[in-house]
Amino acid sequence: YIALIAYYLASPLNLLLFFVPAEFLREALTVSLMIKVGCSGVFTAMFLRTVFKRNDFSIVFFSMLFALSAFTMGYYWNIIWFDAFALMPLVTLGTYRLLVQGKYKTYVVALALAMLTNYYIGFFICIFTVIAFIAIMVISKPSWKVFFQKLVTIGIFTVIALGIASIFMIPAVFALQNTHGIENTIPKFTEIYEWKYNDNLLQYISDVLGNLVAFTKPTDKEGLPNIYCGFICVLLSAFYFRCKNISFREKVLSVVVLLLFLYCCIYKLPNFIIHGFHLPNMLPYRFSFLISFVLIVMAY
Repeated sequence: YIALIAYYLASPLNLLLFFVPAEFLREALTVSLMIKVGCSGVFTAMFLRTVFKRNDFSIVFFSMLFALSAFTMGYYWNIIWFDAFALMPLVTLGTYRLLVQGKYKTYVVALALAMLTNYYIGFFICIFTVIAFIAIMVISKPSWKVFFQKLVTIGIFTVIALGIASIFMIPAVFALQNTHGIENTIPKFTEIYEWKYNDNLLQYISDVLGNLVAFTKPTDKEGLPNIYCGFICVLLSAFYFRCKNISFREKVLSVVVLLLFLYCCIYKLPNFIIHGFHLPNMLPYRFSFLISFVLIVMAY
């Protein structure tokens, strides 16, 4: 039962449901979802304010782009994912504070909570933390000595956070050994994720990027990745690459990260790996909120 809690029930907000009569359960869960979506905006605002050292209305606007992105619009009915979704910007903020400011509490608490509330989305967050670590190192250009010091530091505090979350994660690992999904076959390196695009790779890429356009219907069960986060992010990307105040290495890094995520969308093998060595059954491209976050930070 602990393994079931780890995936379906671990949200702290579920404790409030003990005080809700059964006939109002749907309304209570709706309020719970609204709190989670609101927190995703709050934590994005905290990230932007800390990293960019601004505190004006623009933070509200851009944090809403993440909270109300296509990922939220498409998958909001799957409420079990949204605690970790909301915590992702806070984990990234914690990564920044740990590596740049030497403060560890935000990172440990946020990562532990993300893994406790839903280890599946938490796995995406762990992958993104690795990307964030590399990004901060590339931009800050530390010496090799400082680099390895930072690597050891984040490694230690990651182990502490995962250790806190292990009360749910360890039973879940054992339970997963008995599921149908454990028998997955590793896809071929060149195998495209959507078989209908096998003869037209360029069309596949075009359709995926087309989901950045406004008024595109979000995917709720089957379809293309939910990467829309306001068309203003696409418009501002042109200014991002022309801005002289942004270093060339940061621009190259942004392109590499976006191409990596695009690669994970298009081909089965990276998609298989990023989904925890399992191809999802419906609700595809479950990591797409990470793409939206990168685009929003670039736009900001």
